[in-house]
Amino acid sequence: MSALVIVGSLIFAIGALVLAWRGVDHLPRATMVRYGLIWVAIIIALVLVLRVTGA
Repeated sequence: MSALVIVGSLIFAIGALVLAWRGVDHLPRATMVRYGLIWVAIIIALVLVLRVTGA
């Protein structure tokens, strides 16, 4: 079950990242990269929390 939760969370997070990326097309590239790095950090943190809690 834990692998299923992690995969589902990753799919959700990647989908959110794609939507956020498409929504900031008017911003400079550096800002888009910064937003991308923030989302990657959120995804990694989410996976780590799920692994630590044993979900």
